[in-house]
Amino acid sequence: MINLIIAGLVGIVAALKRVGDQSKNICDQTVFAVRGIAKLPKVYKILFLDRAGSHLSQLAVAIGRHNYPHTVEFTATVPGARQAPTGELREFLSTTGLPDDGLTTESLEALEHDFANFEIIISLNGSYSDYIKRIPFHTSALNWPVPPGDDYTAQYRDLRERIDDLVDLLAGSESGD
Repeated sequence: MINLIIAGLVGIVAALKRVGDQSKNICDQTVFAVRGIAKLPKVYKILFLDRAGSHLSQLAVAIGRHNYPHTVEFTATVPGARQAPTGELREFLSTTGLPDDGLTTESLEALEHDFANFEIIISLNGSYSDYIKRIPFHTSALNWPVPPGDDYTAQYRDLRERIDDLVDLLAGSESGD
């Protein structure tokens, strides 16, 4: 008997959610019909986790910001103190035409209460569980082992391909700017 009541309540909640979703769609269509204003595109938030001294997260953020400035908001973080890009990374970014401003990493501890604001958290060094004990409910976490190297060329190619594939999956193939 209790299972039937629970099943009925779940069905009612699902129906109410569907009605709410349809109402929102009608409202969006009405605003477009009256004002010609389309719904604003979603901006995704991605957090790159990195270990201190690696600078891979800064490279990933530079790639992402260059290729998808209006589609995704990228953030780099490392445990401990904030970290500025090295001269070697800035030189590599200069040769590839990537931006080198605003790449100072955030302290992982400073972002600890904001993890739920990110749709995706990506670890570039080790497992995300090495950095974050509990992933928020609506956040996905990925491990992207990046090939080691003395220069950034192979890492750049690997990260660029992965970021392109991920943004294509999130926002569609027309998301590039």
